[in-house]
Amino acid sequence: MVKGSFETMGTVMKVPPSFIVHTPTLRNYVTLILKHPVLRWTLNSMIVAVSVTAGSVLVSCLAGYAFAKKEFRGKQGLFWALLVTMMVPFYTILIPRFIWVKQLGLYNTYAGMILPLIFSAGSIFLARQYMTTISSELIDAAKIDGASEVQVFLYIIVPISKPLIAVLSIFGFMGNWSAFLWPLIITSSSSMRTLPIGIVTAAALPGQLIDIGVSMAGATLVALPMFIVFICFQKYFIKGITIGSIKG
Repeated sequence: MVKGSFETMGTVMKVPPSFIVHTPTLRNYVTLILKHPVLRWTLNSMIVAVSVTAGSVLVSCLAGYAFAKKEFRGKQGLFWALLVTMMVPFYTILIPRFIWVKQLGLYNTYAGMILPLIFSAGSIFLARQYMTTISSELIDAAKIDGASEVQVFLYIIVPISKPLIAVLSIFGFMGNWSAFLWPLIITSSSSMRTLPIGIVTAAALPGQLIDIGVSMAGATLVALPMFIVFICFQKYFIKGITIGSIKG
């Protein structure tokens, strides 16, 4: 992908392919950046990814805390209903979700791209599993000292749950940064497109052809933040596989 981003379309399609760039060129990046609103698309992707991640982490931690440490009527039934939603394929709710968002007047808006994605059953389940490992005696001690529910959550649960928050943030950001299908169907104008969608339109040529060089340059730009996130936080990716799996 990176090699192809520095080659012309004819060189990229050469058979057999070469693993060395003999005549590197910046044409693909120049074409992509100067002829298309790449900065706007990048800003849109950043707004959507950061907003969905922040909202999802907040909702997941609050719900996970409630399921793990609170007792209320219908708790088990509600939790099992939550697990059932994890088995429903995304594509089966795509059209109802689109109709619902459009009827609310959120079509082609940031809110339409962000709000439906904040709730994540998988993240709530992960948060609940992690928070069951937190000592209930610690929470009781804080309440005896006069801490309110908000204070317990902010000063006890959140600091202890930093590994959980890190894992949810990393996976949430990466998933929403590269999201394609939902932003595609919920937006109609070029100014509201996210980077992955914009790259596809930028690489399109007349006659249903694709400029492979431009497409590779765009894919490199999309992947670059994810590579940086992975390199900086790779220990949390490993922890994310086992987090909440061991109680005690």
